[in-house]
Amino acid sequence: MNKFTKSVVIGACLAGLASVAATAGANAGSKHHGMRGMFNFEKVDTNADGFITQAEVTAHKNARFTKADTNSDGALSKDELKTSIEERMKKHHEKTGKTYDANKAEKRLDRMMKKFDANNDGQLAQSEMPQHGERLFEKLDTDKDGKISKAEADAMKKKHGKKHKEDHEDTSEG
Repeated sequence: MNKFTKSVVIGACLAGLASVAATAGANAGSKHHGMRGMFNFEKVDTNADGFITQAEVTAHKNARFTKADTNSDGALSKDELKTSIEERMKKHHEKTGKTYDANKAEKRLDRMMKKFDANNDGQLAQSEMPQHGERLFEKLDTDKDGKISKAEADAMKKKHGKKHKEDHEDTSEG
């Protein structure tokens, strides 16, 4: 799986499996995002039992899609996607102290539309968004009990954070 796909899968699937562009788009096309900003465990764990179930992930994904779909037409237009991506990027850059680059957001949006707009209508329906959630959920559920614990999620973040650091070291040398 290439780094773009990992970013989309992790961003979209775990940040609420937000097959909403806000999540996928924030990482789309980047080479070195790893698990950065993967997801807010507490937000997805809506019943606060310390575990995330597939049902919670699906509900979170649907809620995020609905929030991004500001005109409630069941699809995300380029403008809706742009707004959602920009909001996420600005929040991330505020947290990290990095400078927000609107051109970078636009490029990510263009790549995302090209990759996922299967019917070329200029919008992304929820069915066109990445659907890698089950496989990733299974990967995170290391004890195979049908739910993701905070420890399992933290272990994956740590593993990918280390990989992210190694990737940066590799690219800085070459």
